[in-house]
Amino acid sequence: MKFYPIGETVIVEIEEHRKKYKYTSWTIGITNDNKRRKEEHKNDGKSLGFWKDWKANSEQIARNVEKYFLEKGMKGGGGGGDNPTFVYVF
Repeated sequence: MKFYPIGETVIVEIEEHRKKYKYTSWTIGITNDNKRRKEEHKNDGKSLGFWKDWKANSEQIARNVEKYFLEKGMKGGGGGGDNPTFVYVF
């Protein structure tokens, strides 16, 4: 397993949030506007009952956290817009 020293707190909180379900059951993403992004996913018909988001201290931290969980098997992909500092899962 690769270690991402930046963003450890968010990683620990996501691990706690998703612990009852497999990584492949989750989607992870990053954005610069968490409310807008949640609404977009809702409008796409996604189930958001387990939605949770976190504000990272920087874009790099958000990208590190996203990469960590993508490598674990969560759905999602690159992107995030300009200066994404929110990490979200559902």
